[in-house]
Amino acid sequence: MILRPFPRQAYCLVLRVRRQLLSLLNGAVMWCLAWTMVS
Repeated sequence: MILRPFPRQAYCLVLRVRRQLLSLLNGAVMWCLAWTMVS
């Protein structure tokens, strides 16, 4: 199996998706913390 060099567009896309997932996860954690504080 030969690994070709990763295209720059795909690398930028992966970084963008990972950043969105991290922000989404962070938002979910903050929401859970706020929920536990309220209830």
